[in-house]
Amino acid sequence: MKRIIPLALALLLLLAACGAEPVEATPTAVLADIAEPTPTPVLTTPTPAPMPSASPLPEYVPPLDFEPVSVWRAEPFGLDGEAVLYLGEARFKVFTYYANGNRSGLTESRAFSADISGGAFTVDLAANRDGPSPIPDATALSGEISQEGGRLLLSYTGVETLSTEFDLAGGVITRASGYDTQYLPLEFYELSGDDAAMAMYSMPACADEMSWCPNSGDTAFLYEKDYCYLTDDPEYAPGLRGLELGDSFADIAARLPNELGAGFDPRVLGPDAVEQRQGEHELTFYGCRSGFSMASLVYLDEIPAYVTVWAVASSIRYFLDENLEICAIGYNLGGEDANIAWRELSGAK
Repeated sequence: MKRIIPLALALLLLLAACGAEPVEATPTAVLADIAEPTPTPVLTTPTPAPMPSASPLPEYVPPLDFEPVSVWRAEPFGLDGEAVLYLGEARFKVFTYYANGNRSGLTESRAFSADISGGAFTVDLAANRDGPSPIPDATALSGEISQEGGRLLLSYTGVETLSTEFDLAGGVITRASGYDTQYLPLEFYELSGDDAAMAMYSMPACADEMSWCPNSGDTAFLYEKDYCYLTDDPEYAPGLRGLELGDSFADIAARLPNELGAGFDPRVLGPDAVEQRQGEHELTFYGCRSGFSMASLVYLDEIPAYVTVWAVASSIRYFLDENLEICAIGYNLGGEDANIAWRELSGAK
């Protein structure tokens, strides 16, 4: 009996090996329709449209009361001094720009005309109609003009004043107070062709240019009361150096000296902009706020809003639209009442 049990067990194992079906393992579940990961979008900055180029520069002669026969540019003088002189048969007019010697940052842009007689000239400063006096507190300036070796030479022999004590030596005027130092140009070389026709574009706007900005005597009624006005009407828009409504920022920059560079893009508020007040930044073309001659681009809430050109008390403001084209032009002759009205007009614009 003991032998039968092991044999039975062996038989059962043999049968299982020969014919029994094995038990299959339960397969692992397969996840269907697994979603592909969504790719992270690549953010690209759109390339801004190219800046419009300036229109061809027209020939420009500043306000003169005589017919010029030649144009001359001064050799450097004083502190960063520049000058352009228009010479007629018996009269000349000189536009100057320089930094004051005793007042940091003070830039001045002045002009004077003189009659020539026998190589000598005298300027009646008291009757000067070229804007502010070329020499503050002086009543007359005298000197000599000559041409030697293709150069035009000016020498200054005297200056008259009613109150302030002056010292005039070699084109440098100093005052007893020591407060101001003024520089006058001495030597010029002649310009020709386009250099002569466009000489003033390299000079800051002068006060007497500003006084001629209204394009017609008909505009007088617009600023007779407050000495300022703002218009988007081409018939009344003031014109400085031929700038008109519809011209671009590039046209403005081409007709004024500027330190922003040829590749400057005004659409981006750069790190050089100076914040004047909250939401208002300013980039300087030339000059400075503490001087008597300046031009700048003003941003409001980081958007280029207008260009201001200022000489002594007068200013012109070119308002820009979204395409950086001039959409309105304002003119301010200065004075407290005018400045109050000017702020109201500019704010409304």
